[in-house]
Parts: sequence; C-alpha cells; structure tokens
Amino acid sequence: MNTIVVVEYDPNWPAAFEQLRLVVWPAVSVLATSVEHVGSTSVPGLAAKPIIDISVVVPTAADVPAAIHRLAAVGYVHQGNLGVEGRDAFQAPDSTPRRHLYLCPATVSLSAIISSCAITCEHTPRLRGSMVSSRSGSLHSTPKTPTSTQRARRKQFCGFSRRRGFERTNSK
Repeated sequence: MNTIVVVEYDPNWPAAFEQLRLVVWPAVSVLATSVEHVGSTSVPGLAAKPIIDISVVVPTAADVPAAIHRLAAVGYVHQGNLGVEGRDAFQAPDSTPRRHLYLCPATVSLSAIISSCAITCEHTPRLRGSMVSSRSGSLHSTPKTPTSTQRARRKQFCGFSRRRGFERTNSK
C-alpha cells in the first residue's frame, strides 16, 4: 500500500518551480503559450504533497508531438496520457526536486482538467467534495461553507481555468 504524505506549505516551492521553468521554457518557448506552476504546491499556505506540478500549455493538439520532442531534448521521458485524455505526462530526468510535468493543449476540455484535479481532491479529505464535475464539465460548489483551504484551491483552479480560456458560467 502506498502512503500519501502531505506536508506543511514550503515557501521554497515557488522558487523550485522557477528553477525548473528556466530549463523547460527555453526548450518549448517556440511552441508553448506558457509553463505554469499548478497543483497544491502552487497555492501559498496550502499543505500539499511535496511534488511540484508543472503544466506546459501549447496552442493546439497538433503542437503536442513537437513539444514532446523538445521536452525529450532536455531529458523528460514521455509516458503517454496515463489515463487522462488531453494531457500527456512525463518522467523527469532527475528526482530533485520531485515533480510531475504535464503537456496540455489549450483547447483541452475543462472536464479533462477537472478529472486530473479530482485525483488530488480524492486523497485530501479537507478538499474532498469542494469541487465536483458533472458530465457536461461544469464546476459546482458543494452547499456547505467552504474552508479557507477550499477557497484557496478554488481560486487557484479558477485562475488556471481563466488563463486557459474558460469562464465561470454560474454565480454559485
């Protein structure tokens, strides 16, 4: 059985991401629209698994093969989508800092993004139930009053979604 370790927020996580971005961005800058720090470690003050999540965003799915090739040139090994359509995963060339790198076209559906986030929510009891997705891919809040952690996660997720071109469609 695997143990999931959640640690207190580390103020060094943003700097660790920046160091990783300095390697990734030059490799993909001619194709990508952004390299983003996503996931729990990107939310200031939020306890998280100590793994930096990086998303490389390319304009369309047609740009994915060239981006895979460019990431391989800096040591990232393509692992396929690992069960999440519209997102390709990569093994890092080394283990320090621990990280996950994903490649996503900007045109990927919101439901695919929510699906990848649901894994984190499933293993984080304080966040479980704070966001659920319907089959249409819309985002809903649960009726209970959200905790500060849930508000931080929602704010981070909504900011990421807006940068990807999605807008909130309800007032809940």
